Amino acid sequence: MKSYEDHANGKIPDRMYNTMSANWQKEQAELESQISELSGKIEAEKENASNVRKWVELMKQYTDFQDCCTSPPKGGERNH
Repeated sequence: MKSYEDHANGKIPDRMYNTMSANWQKEQAELESQISELSGKIEAEKENASNVRKWVELMKQYTDFQDCCTSPPKGGERNH
């Protein structure tokens, strides 16, 4: 890390380096928090998508009227 080397060589004063380091640490913590939050959202969306697929498959079972309309009911009569 160039800034660390500059600090070690005396090119950056302690106070400035400490301020930059604190900012980096704060940014790192914020990024880790965002990663955690976004990972949770991704997992929730995956679960939601899975549930939607299951629901669609279930609805297909109840909306496939082809079988009930193409074969005559018991007794040989067709209902229209």
